[in-house]
Amino acid sequence: MLVILVVGLGEDSGKTVLASTITASMRDSGFDAVPFKPVGGTEVWLRPWVLRESLERGLVVTGDSLVLARALDSEELSVEEINPVAALLAPVDPVGSPPSSVAAEIATLIPAYRTALLRVSECSASGVSRVNVV
Repeated sequence: MLVILVVGLGEDSGKTVLASTITASMRDSGFDAVPFKPVGGTEVWLRPWVLRESLERGLVVTGDSLVLARALDSEELSVEEINPVAALLAPVDPVGSPPSSVAAEIATLIPAYRTALLRVSECSASGVSRVNVV
């Protein structure tokens, strides 16, 4: 088994696009390639379409998990299997934490402080079970 790890130095640096391109290219070449993003979070303020997709599916999904799932071009794996821990992040409160404050910087650096919705999925041979946290 070959594992390719795609890493980058920050958000929106192209990691997911590169991973989905590698996955699609390998699958087109006959390899059994699957993407995996263990933990992901999406800024709801910047990507409202992800919130809409979560509502339509009835479970929390992230923008990255949807991009990676599309790279499979099949229903082989569910979004939950590709991304078992998914969070929708609320924007930093500009009134409670002005942009130049330490609290705003911490909230930006540590997304757990802004997690509005969280889904944790357990994937096993008997199926997928999930816990949703608000």
